[in-house]
Amino acid sequence: MYQIVIPQNLKFTVYVLFFLLSATAATAQVCNLNCNAHVNISLDEDCQRVIVIDDVLENPNCTTLALSLTYPFGTQQPGSGVVDRSHLGHTFIYRVKDNTNLNSCWGYVTIEDKFPPQPLCKNNLKISCFQLAQFMEQVNKPQDNCGQ
Repeated sequence: MYQIVIPQNLKFTVYVLFFLLSATAATAQVCNLNCNAHVNISLDEDCQRVIVIDDVLENPNCTTLALSLTYPFGTQQPGSGVVDRSHLGHTFIYRVKDNTNLNSCWGYVTIEDKFPPQPLCKNNLKISCFQLAQFMEQVNKPQDNCGQ
């Protein structure tokens, strides 16, 4: 058996250090991450979207989380977590990492366009339902949100 002898003049310092280390360990937050295996993300009316941690993680209760996306080869990288029309139909790998204890999880995210096509009216007119021919003259061909 080993015995550590602490000089009398260092005993108070050792007790303080032991107390500080014990208190820090007790207050460290355990961050359990639960990533969704596969998430479908739909683009908005501007044909883009910022993917946030709430989109991919179940019950995010940690404060030091970071999200990263692995962009598919040949697509644009408009910014951190930003997806746009160049990503339609692609599946990304995402990763959520807790920067405090380095715990992480990952999953897949597929980008879709679920925003409906919008008719482009030439004028702001009121047309009766019985005047279909006049309606077709006032409405341009509807365009899909992301032009596809």
